[in-house]
Amino acid sequence: MFAGTAPQGAPRIHRWSDDVYFHAAADEISPEHALHVFFSGSEESRSKGMEYLERTQLRQTDRDAPTDLATRDAQLAAITEWGIPDASKLNRLAGIIQPTFVGIGDHDTMMHTDNSRLLADQLPNAHLRVYQDANHGFLNQYPELFADHVREFLSAL
Repeated sequence: MFAGTAPQGAPRIHRWSDDVYFHAAADEISPEHALHVFFSGSEESRSKGMEYLERTQLRQTDRDAPTDLATRDAQLAAITEWGIPDASKLNRLAGIIQPTFVGIGDHDTMMHTDNSRLLADQLPNAHLRVYQDANHGFLNQYPELFADHVREFLSAL
């Protein structure tokens, strides 16, 4: 299963746009930064985003330790390397014959919706779901729907 991702070597992930970089790589991620990067600009999507951000604060015990700037920088370096355009990396996907679920928001500005479509097109046995009015945080915007789709996919195997 792939969610909000792109295949290695896909176009336009070697470097994020200045807008995405500003919000995703800030030293301190504010709710506004998170809403901008993970949810679309619509009122409904932003409302679902606020619900998600509130859910992330519900559990007060046994919480994961916050990540630091070194972790952020390592992830940015990995994404940059992963995104170096390379058609040979894309061609390797044809050898993956297992059924694969690919999910993406219809307006993902981090991984680009078209790259998930490219991933699904390159995988011989892929099932693509594109979530409407959604950005990179589609599975947090539609957690129940996403879970239903995953269960449906898995039950068909």
